[in-house]
Amino acid sequence: MDAWYNLVLTRLSGSATKPGGWLQFVEVNTNIQSDNGSIGDGHALRQLSDLYTGALEKTRDVRAPMKLGAMMREAGLVEVDSRMIQLPANGWPTSKCD
Repeated sequence: MDAWYNLVLTRLSGSATKPGGWLQFVEVNTNIQSDNGSIGDGHALRQLSDLYTGALEKTRDVRAPMKLGAMMREAGLVEVDSRMIQLPANGWPTSKCD
């Protein structure tokens, strides 16, 4: 586990909140992808994402944002809500199905 997450989840989460308190984390998943397949392996954004992720993987767990909810539960936090919000990074879809 990344040292930063270890610090936050084991030390900060227990000492920074009182009963009934809350924590909020906002993390970025740098894996650029598309719902409709328009960003394939040859797409420039996909290539940039792969290069960026490859560089970060040498120093940290780049998939940690996807595991944060489970890590918070493991640290003893309760009523954990975790959600992913998509960020448009390409052209807008032409229909609701795209």
